[in-house]
Amino acid sequence: MQKPKLNKLSPEIINQIAAGEVIERPASIVKELVDNSIDAQSTKIEIKVKNGGIDLIEVSDNGIGIPKENISSAFDSHTTSKIEKIEDLNTLLSLGFRGEALSTITSVSRVKLVSKFQSEDLGNEINYNENGKSLVKSAAKEQGTTVNVENIFYNIPARFKYLKTAQTEYRKIYELLLNYFLIFPNIHFILYKDGKIVVDTSLVPNSKAGEISEERVTKFLGSHNFLKLFSDGAGIKINGYIAHPSTHKSKSSNSYIFLNNRPITDRGIMRAIYEGYSRYLPYGEKILLI
Repeated sequence: MQKPKLNKLSPEIINQIAAGEVIERPASIVKELVDNSIDAQSTKIEIKVKNGGIDLIEVSDNGIGIPKENISSAFDSHTTSKIEKIEDLNTLLSLGFRGEALSTITSVSRVKLVSKFQSEDLGNEINYNENGKSLVKSAAKEQGTTVNVENIFYNIPARFKYLKTAQTEYRKIYELLLNYFLIFPNIHFILYKDGKIVVDTSLVPNSKAGEISEERVTKFLGSHNFLKLFSDGAGIKINGYIAHPSTHKSKSSNSYIFLNNRPITDRGIMRAIYEGYSRYLPYGEKILLI
C-alpha cells in the first residue's frame, strides 16, 4: 500500500476553502460589505446587485474611507482595525471585526476597491483577480469607499452550482437588508436591482442607530396599528413597536429582534412575548414585532 503524502496547502487554497464557511452566497458578501460601511460612519449606502448578486455586487458609501497606506493590506487575511488584543472583544461595538471576510471574498470573485480617506486629497484603487492583487493607484473618488465584486465563485464550480436562481438569491439579499433598513434609520439606503432602484429610504431626521423608527416600520411592513414599546432600567434599554393583536398572523416571519443593533433569533424571547399575548391571540397565531 502506498504511503499517504502530507501536503501543505497554499494560502490561496486555504482561503478558497475558508470562503465556504464565511461566504455562502451573494447575501453573505452584501452583509460583510454593508457592515464595513456602517462601521465607517456612513450616512448614505448604495447597494447594487445584478443577476441576484451572482454577476455583480457593489456597495458604495460616504464613510471615512481607507487611508492610502492601508489599501494594499485591507484584504489580507485576519487584518482588521477593530481589535488588537483579545480583551477588546469585551467592549466591541462594531459590526465587523474578524478581518477574514474581505480576504475570502477576493479568493472567490473579482474585486475592485476604490476609497478616499477623509483627510486625503485623492482616492486610491486596487484590484483583485485570478492573477492576484494589483498595485495601488490614484483614482477619482469623493469621500468614502466603493467595493465592486463580480462573478462570485467563478473559480470554484463546485460552490457555484449550489447557488439558487437569481430571484431566490436576490430575495435573500433583500431579506438581509430589511434588517438594516429597520435598525439604522440614521442611514440613507438605496438598493438597485439590475439597474433599477427598488428601495430608496430617506434618512429619518434626528434618528440614531438602534432607535426603531415608525416611519421605516410602516414603509416596509405596512401600517398595523402599532404600539410603541420603551423601557430603560437595570442596565437594559428596549425600544420598538408591536402590532395590535387584531393583526395576528399564522407565521412569525414579520417578527424582528435586534441586540446591540444586530439581528438575532432567540426562541426564549419570542416565547415570552407570545405567552404574554396568548390570552389575546387565537391558538398558534403570532404577532408582528419589531
